[in-house]
Amino acid sequence: MRADARSNFYCSALVMCCWRLAESDTSDNTKQRGLSTREIIKKGSIIGAIVTGPSLVVFYLVWLVLDDIMIGAIAGVIVHFIAMGFSLKISKRLLMGGDDKGSSAS
Repeated sequence: MRADARSNFYCSALVMCCWRLAESDTSDNTKQRGLSTREIIKKGSIIGAIVTGPSLVVFYLVWLVLDDIMIGAIAGVIVHFIAMGFSLKISKRLLMGGDDKGSSAS
């Protein structure tokens, strides 16, 4: 199987799994909070894009400018861990719908 056909297969399998999860909205915990499975998947995908997007952009730009894949990978990992540090605040604001001024001392 060619690489692009294999990646298309994996993408379609992932979409099917997410679709199945969104259709089976029977969890009591999410219904108590008012978040459906579809909303959790949508907001989780947004958080994932916010966290991984900058690291991929930095990796590609450093690789393109310096023409060294290792330095690009190291820069991408550093940016990724910095973005992961902010992901808790982002997820609190996105999932809870409010700000987190009272939850931390910083």
